Amino acid sequence: MIRISYLKPLFKVFWFRYVGWGSLFLAALSIIGLAWWQLNIAGHEQGSSIKRPSSLLTPAAARSANEPTTYDLSLINADPAYYQRVDPLRLYQMAPIPIGQKRHEELRILGEGYRLALPQSWLEQPLVVLAKPGRPVTFVALDSGKFANDDISITIKADGSGLASTSFFVTNEGRYRVLAGSPENAGPATFYVHCISQTMRDELRSGRYAERYLAEVTANRKRQAAAAAELVQRIRQRRAIK
Repeated sequence: MIRISYLKPLFKVFWFRYVGWGSLFLAALSIIGLAWWQLNIAGHEQGSSIKRPSSLLTPAAARSANEPTTYDLSLINADPAYYQRVDPLRLYQMAPIPIGQKRHEELRILGEGYRLALPQSWLEQPLVVLAKPGRPVTFVALDSGKFANDDISITIKADGSGLASTSFFVTNEGRYRVLAGSPENAGPATFYVHCISQTMRDELRSGRYAERYLAEVTANRKRQAAAAAELVQRIRQRRAIK
């Protein structure tokens, strides 16, 4: 009985140190392997279900054979189909900075850079920027929406005064960003479009929304002042009792 009771703890120690740790190690490996396998399957299914729009392809696939890889105004002017093709990558094309200048002149937004819009409608006023006259200006919708060419990007030739404008269509309520860039101007410039309901837009324009907001702020300040005064009164009462 003494020998058995002595061997029993040794057997438990041996079992836990060698067999027990080995079982835990194998179980951990099995769990990690199963999780990795499931992540690979989920990633494959998610990747296969995403459809990339044609306008957002990689540079090699998005450009046609006639599309220049670098900015060349003479080639653009000689290409009658340049402004009909869609290429969002033009947004980041840059011309060399002329000798004697430190940087290009900024691409300027004319009019409001922040716009309000209604769902499923065109903006009341076009998006307008000021660039170098006769240069291409590319507009790109970052989030959603479309331009007059029914696409997420459009290139417009600036007129003799340097003005380039385009209309923009929004779908559902939310926030939209539109970038505009021109190779011989520093940019891009960013337009912000907030699509809201008719009621909300009317309240913003009439000032009723601002009036309600100020009234709510005033009421909150009064409630906070009353709560602070009540707290001070309770503290004084407790001190008086002591």
